Amino acid sequence: MSARCVRTAFLIAACCTVSLFAQTPATVTGENSHHGPRRRGIVPAAMTPSEPAARQAAPEARHPRPEATSNATTGPNLAVDRAAGRHPISPYVYGINSYGLDQPRTIQALGLPITRWGGDATSEYNWQTDTSSTGSDWYFEIYPQNTSTPAFNKVTFANSAFDLFHANNQLYGARSIGTIPLMGWVAGSFASYPECGYSVKKYGAQQKTDPYNPDCGNGLTTAGVAITTNDPHDTDVTVTPSYMTQWVQHVVGVFGPAARSGVSIWQMDNEPVWWSGVHQSVHPNNSTFDEITNDGLAYAAAVKAGDPTAAVSGPITSGWSDLFFSRTDMQDGWNTSPYNYWDNPADRNANGKGLDFVGYYMQQFANYEQQHGHRLLDYFDIHAYMPGSDLSDSNGNEDVSDAGRARRLLSTRLYWDSSLIPYTDPELSSWLNYSWNGSTYVPYSPWNEYLLGSQWKECLCLIPRMKNWVNTYYPGTGLGITEYYLGGQDDISGVLTMADLLGIFGSQGLDYATWWPFHTVTTTSPGGFSFRIYRNYDGHGHAFGEMGVSATSTDQDQLSIYAAQRTDSALTLMVINKTTGALSTFISLNNFEPAGPVHVFQYSASNLAAIIPQADLAATASGFAATFPGYSMTMLVIPESGSVLERTPVVPPPARNGAPRERE
Repeated sequence: MSARCVRTAFLIAACCTVSLFAQTPATVTGENSHHGPRRRGIVPAAMTPSEPAARQAAPEARHPRPEATSNATTGPNLAVDRAAGRHPISPYVYGINSYGLDQPRTIQALGLPITRWGGDATSEYNWQTDTSSTGSDWYFEIYPQNTSTPAFNKVTFANSAFDLFHANNQLYGARSIGTIPLMGWVAGSFASYPECGYSVKKYGAQQKTDPYNPDCGNGLTTAGVAITTNDPHDTDVTVTPSYMTQWVQHVVGVFGPAARSGVSIWQMDNEPVWWSGVHQSVHPNNSTFDEITNDGLAYAAAVKAGDPTAAVSGPITSGWSDLFFSRTDMQDGWNTSPYNYWDNPADRNANGKGLDFVGYYMQQFANYEQQHGHRLLDYFDIHAYMPGSDLSDSNGNEDVSDAGRARRLLSTRLYWDSSLIPYTDPELSSWLNYSWNGSTYVPYSPWNEYLLGSQWKECLCLIPRMKNWVNTYYPGTGLGITEYYLGGQDDISGVLTMADLLGIFGSQGLDYATWWPFHTVTTTSPGGFSFRIYRNYDGHGHAFGEMGVSATSTDQDQLSIYAAQRTDSALTLMVINKTTGALSTFISLNNFEPAGPVHVFQYSASNLAAIIPQADLAATASGFAATFPGYSMTMLVIPESGSVLERTPVVPPPARNGAPRERE
């Protein structure tokens, strides 16, 4: 096994030579970088803002039925070659952040192999008090995290919200990603709740206050100026890396090490670019290259001291701009003419750096390994809120117009397509979003800053960029994306876009990925079917294959296709119709002999509550004909004939408990 495989064996015991689908996949996500983060995490349910009315509407009433299959037109040609482009697909690309799951059994229903404990509130989580801060997401208030039974034990630290999170993952067969706070401050414990960072009685009148607790302000004066004279000890206590070593040791003592049934990956905090805003009460200063990197090194070493078998990931950037610059750079750019985030990168250029932030980060971890003989960073892990995704209308609701749906379905190309140049693409450069300016939604083009900077007149091609950074600065580091959102969570366009992106993650060789839903995912909500169709399409645990093979479409913007072979030798195909009309085509098969008919499982705009089995399709060694309804995704399962002499290599399933298995 390669060096990378040795480090990631606990995730998937398979050959780690990555080759891509012959098909070029699809792409993107969007970020309004200077408008601040939009993610949440572990906020008390009573404090969570209600969803816009448009998102609460019954899904069936919001989706037109697709054109009937009798009116199908000829679609693009599809081709699958079992012998070409073979590469392992990590099962861990089909993950969801635990914050978005309504109950633990949703993990089993959707077939999720991994979930993440992350989000804004985890940056101040205190494992010894089981408390956390809501930060600027909700008036900098401290709350206990486990308010259920069994109660948190303040002596043994048992039954914390984090321990219950991991125990539920164990129960339902998923791996865990945890988040290690890096700021040196974690929430304290109080006799009553909430305690808040900006008491109006103590710090004066403020711009806004909690309607449920009017003494808790938002940390801004009535003139909108940040209050920086507060005492962080009002809510938090100071900690050092050794405190996190003790936490990891506690987890190992309860659940065992990562190599068996413990926490697989520990992230180095959450989106440090926004610490000075989200966690202003304890970290008012803008983060820098060296702060994030040096703290990352110190706390990664703390994790490894507590569990040498656990993996560490970082730097957990938020979107496009902080892949290249620190928050100090960005703020300096916004504060000086011509007011672009990239125009005054003093921190980037200091001390001879001059590198993209993520390149510098990995370079320093590589230097550490050269000096000390062991690796601290196992995964290059980012959040992928890229420009151009999650389109909104003028009311701030997700754009589910016909044009918005079409653009959403095209947006996945930004993840992989090196030929897509947003600056010159008429469709992308015309996209318009709306962004919150503090009092209302205003028009904002997510491409403005991207287009104005001549240095960015090139593809986003996010995953190839990630690979290039790794190959340049720290070869052997794995790849993870632990937050992303493309919009339309309850709209058929969002479901199909997500399914397309999951196919891309597998084809592009990501090691793991976890979706951040913007509201709760249940066992029957539309957004969850993007995962269920890959992981549990028939309700009996059958899933998409583990060994990717070549799958091509002559027009992926109409019909995209992904293919893989399972350990039982069946060929599994995912076909996504991104158009409103039914499309008929012939799917050619190469180097594969069917043992019987094609089994068909379909999810479409005609029924957003279930994956519906369809009639089998007749197939020969040359292929088969199929019709795909408008706005649909279809899982096709083709058993392989036993007469095939050449047996294919298989990828054993990842270990759930006990030592990881080596490739057989």
